[in-house]
Formats: sequence, structure tokens, C-alpha cells
Amino acid sequence: MQLTQRAAIKALYKTILRHARVFPSKGRAALVENIRTEFRENATATDEAFIEAELSRAKEGLRDLQAYTGMVSGRGDWSIQLKETPLPQRELPPDEKKQE
Repeated sequence: MQLTQRAAIKALYKTILRHARVFPSKGRAALVENIRTEFRENATATDEAFIEAELSRAKEGLRDLQAYTGMVSGRGDWSIQLKETPLPQRELPPDEKKQE
């Protein structure tokens, strides 16, 4: 993984955490912890296809978080648009697939 890609992933991680910390839910603390855990578990991944798939999933998750965290109580329009399948299945790293 290139240094610039690592820096971009770290910036994405921080942005996701910032939005998760203000996500309007009782399960906010668990959400933040799950995000931290997933990023830690994937920190040593080397398979480029897996990394790209996880980055895509993280960016999609960020868009979903932003749909909720961008709401301001003083504005009248609180409508949001969600995908039909908001929680895609996590792709396992190649070394974990072999263990199944």
C-alpha cells in the first residue's frame, strides 16, 4: 500500500468517526466501536482488490452517515435517500476465506 493511499484511508477513517460520533442513535457508541474495530482488523491487509472493496464500502457508509448527520433541526427538509440494501455484506480477506 502506498503512503498516499494510507494517508487517504486515515483521513477517511477520521471523517467517518467524526460523523459517527454525532449520529442520532442510541447505538452510537457501538457504531463508533464497530468502525474502529473494522479499520484495525483491516490495517494489515495487503490484497489490493480487498482494500479497494473495503474503501468502497467505507465511502458508501460515510455517505449514509452524512445523510443523517447533515440534518439541522432548524431546517424544514429532513428527507433522506437510502439505498435499497443499506448494509452490504463485508467481503472477507483472501486468507480468511480459506479457513471457512
